[in-house]
Amino acid sequence: MALIYCRKCGARISEYAPKCPKCGAEQNVQTTQIFSNENVGTAQKKSNKSNKNKSNNVIKWSIVCIVVVLVGVFGYLLYSNLGTNTINGHEYVDLGLPSGTKWATCNVGANSSEEYGDYYAWGEISTKSEYSGDNSLTYCRDMDDISGNVNYDAATANWGGSWRMPTEAKMEELLDECTWTLLTSQSGVNGYKVTGPNGNSIFLPAAGNREYSSLNYVGERGYYWTSTPIEFGGDASRSLYFYKSGIQMSLDKRNKMLTIRPVTE
Repeated sequence: MALIYCRKCGARISEYAPKCPKCGAEQNVQTTQIFSNENVGTAQKKSNKSNKNKSNNVIKWSIVCIVVVLVGVFGYLLYSNLGTNTINGHEYVDLGLPSGTKWATCNVGANSSEEYGDYYAWGEISTKSEYSGDNSLTYCRDMDDISGNVNYDAATANWGGSWRMPTEAKMEELLDECTWTLLTSQSGVNGYKVTGPNGNSIFLPAAGNREYSSLNYVGERGYYWTSTPIEFGGDASRSLYFYKSGIQMSLDKRNKMLTIRPVTE
C-alpha cells in the first residue's frame, strides 16, 4: 500500500483512503472504486478457477471408476468362460477338433479322469447289478441314434444340460484327429492320453467291461459306447475299443456294459 499527500492539507494518507483523517477532505474516490472492482474481478477469477479444478477432478475420478468397473467385469467374464469350463458341474476340454466338439474330462459316474465310472448297457440310463439279453431294454430293438435322447442316452439323463453320448462320427474324429499315447500308469491307472490339435488332452482309462455279473479286462482294455446303432440287425451298437497295442472302432452287443465319455457342443 502506497502513501499519498492529502489534496487539501498535505498530510500523508493511504492512497485508498476516501477522506483525509486529519482534515476530512475527500480524496480520489475513483481510485478506491477501481481497487474494489479489481478485487471483485480477482475473486471471481479465483472462484472460477477453483470450480474448474473441482470439475476436472470429478471427471478424472469418474473415468477411473468406470475403468475399474470395466476391468472387473472383463476379468469376471474371462474367468467364467475360460477358467471354469463346466456345464452342470461337469468339466469339459476343448481339444481343438474341427467339429468344435468338447469332451468331458471323466466318464459318467466318475469324479476324476482316472476313475472308471459306471457301466451301462446300450440305450439304458441306469446301472444294474447283473445284465443279460433278457433284461436289456434295447437289446433286440431297431433304434435310431440315441445321442441327446433323455430316455436312452445315459449322459443326457444323468448329467443334463447339453451333455450327450458321442456319435460314431464324433468318436471317429477323436480317433483320427488326435494323438493317442499309451500310459501304463496315470495315478496308478492304465489308459490312453488323447491329445488334440491344440495341445489340450483328456485321459481315457482302461476300464474294461461288464458282462452278466462279472467285470472283465480292467486295467487292460477300454470299451466306450457311442450313441450309434449298427445298420443291420438290432442287437449291437458302435463302440470304441482299445488295448495295449492299438485303438479301433468296433461294435458290441447292447447287453454288454461299457463306460461312457460324454461330449458337448
